[in-house]
Amino acid sequence: MYRNVFGDLRHFHATGVGVNNAIHGLIHATFSIDNQTGKGTHLTIRVPCTPTGSPMNDEYTIILADDHAMIREGVRNLIEAVDGLKVIGETGDGLKLLKLVRKNPPHMVILDITMPGMRGIEAAREILTQHPDTHVLMLSMHKREDFLIMALEAGAKGYLLKEDSGEELIEAIDCIRSGQTYLSKKLANEFPSAILSICRGDPQATQTPLTPRERQVLQLIVDGHTDRQISDKLCISVRTVNRHHANIRFKLNLKCTADLVRYAISQGYVNNQS
Repeated sequence: MYRNVFGDLRHFHATGVGVNNAIHGLIHATFSIDNQTGKGTHLTIRVPCTPTGSPMNDEYTIILADDHAMIREGVRNLIEAVDGLKVIGETGDGLKLLKLVRKNPPHMVILDITMPGMRGIEAAREILTQHPDTHVLMLSMHKREDFLIMALEAGAKGYLLKEDSGEELIEAIDCIRSGQTYLSKKLANEFPSAILSICRGDPQATQTPLTPRERQVLQLIVDGHTDRQISDKLCISVRTVNRHHANIRFKLNLKCTADLVRYAISQGYVNNQS
């Protein structure tokens, strides 16, 4: 009987299920045996299906979220041209994205930062709170360091630019799928190498000290200066101050200004004058 069972795996292969998937399905399959005189024993195997109704397989499922339909169409076409990748939903709205993911959790969500309903970073944070095993890949037009840091703080495993190639999109998906973090190659020319090393998870990068300018900004923050006051005092833009602030929190793995102040005092970055 066992010889016949595994011999019948050719049937699974011929019908497109695949031998590996058939063996996987046998673990949860139901069996029925029909003994017919003169005709031998007939074994029927019923392989369970996934919630979507298709036989168990190794497809890596993806949901797309971008408020530009043309972008979604292009990304979907690139993804579905690759065996093993499947887009199972798409939307142009952050709140609708949450409903899609709740209804049919995918392996990965690829989403834009700027969307109606809910911004991409907030949506990513909410998705990962409810579905921590889901991978998030940000796809954005923004080369802003603060956006990159906020996306990774929210739990995203990758950050791509919309100007990147389709080939790099697939490379990013493969990289994240294997458990790594992926950053657009174009970011190497935009951001400091120390920040990129931290973003990629380099274990030695977490020991990177603050730059002299970051130390200046940190001391002024602790002294109670606003971003505008720091901007005027250091003759830099408010946006640059915000970037330094984000870099400091990211390097030190601190979530809020109160944590930053406590850390700064305890580590001697500034004097406790209280």
